[in-house]
Amino acid sequence: MNLGSALVGLLIAVVVKGLVMALAARLLIRLYRTLHPVPSRPPWLHLPEEEVAPVGILWWSLVLFGTSEVTCGVEMYVLLRSSPLLSGFHSIASGLAMGVFALGLFQLQEGRLFRYGGPACLLNRFCHGCTIDEAAGCKYRSLFLIVATFVALAAIPPLFASTARMDPDPRAFLIPFPPIESWYLHTVIPWLRSVYPAYDPMAAAYYLPASELVIEFRLLPLVAGLGAVVGIQRLLRRQELVGLKLVAFAAGVLCYSLFELVCYRGTGDILAGSLLHEAAELWFLVATSEFLVRSFPAERLHPAQAASSLSETA
Repeated sequence: MNLGSALVGLLIAVVVKGLVMALAARLLIRLYRTLHPVPSRPPWLHLPEEEVAPVGILWWSLVLFGTSEVTCGVEMYVLLRSSPLLSGFHSIASGLAMGVFALGLFQLQEGRLFRYGGPACLLNRFCHGCTIDEAAGCKYRSLFLIVATFVALAAIPPLFASTARMDPDPRAFLIPFPPIESWYLHTVIPWLRSVYPAYDPMAAAYYLPASELVIEFRLLPLVAGLGAVVGIQRLLRRQELVGLKLVAFAAGVLCYSLFELVCYRGTGDILAGSLLHEAAELWFLVATSEFLVRSFPAERLHPAQAASSLSETA
């Protein structure tokens, strides 16, 4: 491994991964305190009663996400090598986390914005008269079916991606400074091997096992496709809200699979793909935190917190 690839590896493992794990832990703790408020400590967010359940789903998605990050951290900081078992668990937990997150996000926006099938349904602005209780059913059911069919069909392309093991190619990160590269190879690497005898300068310990790619490019797309197909079946039976929830879950799982496809097979490089993967996780956590803060203004009190405030005032 040359100096350039070593620096990229440090950027991934120490800087970006460290930020991801720290932010994930912080977000989990703050959201847990929001969902389980105590009178002695104000919650991070103030949730109305009707929105506690969907935010709880978002919290469980972050639990799955955090669990996947812990397994990845064990590989990086404890085992110091890739583990097919932990990598596979990481992929399953991450895929399910994105599916559950999409489901929670849909339920939150459905209760707040769409209110499907009710008097305040957002689609009534375009329907000019709701027909959901009539023989024809919802006027937008055909559109829902088109979206669900798209999700089901989009789950097919990853099934043709290669699941062969991926190994790093340090040549892509060779720096154009031969003296510095020579110093790294002839001074730094021997010192590292004297301090840590198990250090492998060829980075053979870091790879993407085939089992992980089978999960990401075979199992998760099949789960997403099955969820979309069941969602279509529910839509055809006029259970639109159930069908849309299934499609939302399927879309979340599929998004993770497609993103991994872009990261690794799209770039064709494990280091570049890993950097893109970690940067996207960091962006996801920042965006989620920002979304929650903007969605729940500080003046909206959780019922338990409001009751506590009233009792203290009395």
